[in-house]
Amino acid sequence: MTAPYRVRQGYLSGPTADLLVHVYEQPTAASVVLISGALGVSCAEPRYLMTLLARRLADNGATVVQYDHPADGDSPGDAASLTAADLLNAGRLAIDFGKSLSSGPVAMVGDGAGNAVTATLLRTSAVHTGILLAPCIRAWDLKDWAAMCEPGRDGLIAPAVTPGGTAAGDIWRAVYGEPIVPSQPPGPVGAGLVAELEELNPYPAMSSASCDVLVISDLDSDLGWGTAGLRLVHHATPSQPSWHWNLANRATVIDAVA
Repeated sequence: MTAPYRVRQGYLSGPTADLLVHVYEQPTAASVVLISGALGVSCAEPRYLMTLLARRLADNGATVVQYDHPADGDSPGDAASLTAADLLNAGRLAIDFGKSLSSGPVAMVGDGAGNAVTATLLRTSAVHTGILLAPCIRAWDLKDWAAMCEPGRDGLIAPAVTPGGTAAGDIWRAVYGEPIVPSQPPGPVGAGLVAELEELNPYPAMSSASCDVLVISDLDSDLGWGTAGLRLVHHATPSQPSWHWNLANRATVIDAVA
C-alpha cells in the first residue's frame, strides 16, 4: 500500500548554515510537526526513535519535518565553531520551512539539544504546542560549563565517561538526550558551544511559555515544568543503559506524542 504522503530529503540554505531536512509531506493542509533532535545521530537513521516517531505522525496525517543541527549528522559545518545562535537560527529556519508546506498549526518535539532549542522557540508565536523528551532540566542550572573539560587540538571536547547523575553526566545527557555511562561513551562537542550552552537555558522559556508543553521523562525533576507530564519507568542495565534503549518506553513516547 502506498503512503498518502510524500517523503523527500534535501538541504535548506540558511544565512549561517545549511541543514539536512527529512520531510513527510501531506497532499492537503495538515498540522506541522517539527522534530529537533539530539546531537550525534542523523535524522536519516532509519531506526532512530525520532524517525520512528516521524513515520507514525505522518501515518496519522501530519506533515513532519526532521532536521540535523548544523555541523551534526548530515548537515555540513564545523562542529568546533558551532554556537548556540547557530542552533536557534537553524530551528527558526526549519519552522519557516514547515510553515511553507502547510497552513496548519505547528508543534515542535525536542530531544537532547533539541529540547533547549524547542523550549526557546516556544516563546514565539510560530509554535503552538511543545513536547520535550527527557530534557534533564536540572543540568541547565549549572555554571561555568566550559571549565569542566578542556578541548583538544581540533577544538572539540570529548569528556571522560562519567556515571549518570553527576554534573558532567547531566550536561552531556542534556545535549545527547541520553545519560553517559561506561557502556555508552559520549561524542565530542565543540568547545564554543559548551561555552555558550547557558544561552540555551530553558528555565526562562519554561516559565513563560504561552502554549501547551508536554514533558516526557524518566526524571521526576523534569515533570513539573510542563503543562502536562508523562513518567517513563526505566531501570538501567548493561544492555539498556538509557530509556531510549527500552522498547516499551520507545512505544510509550511514540504513542503519547502521536
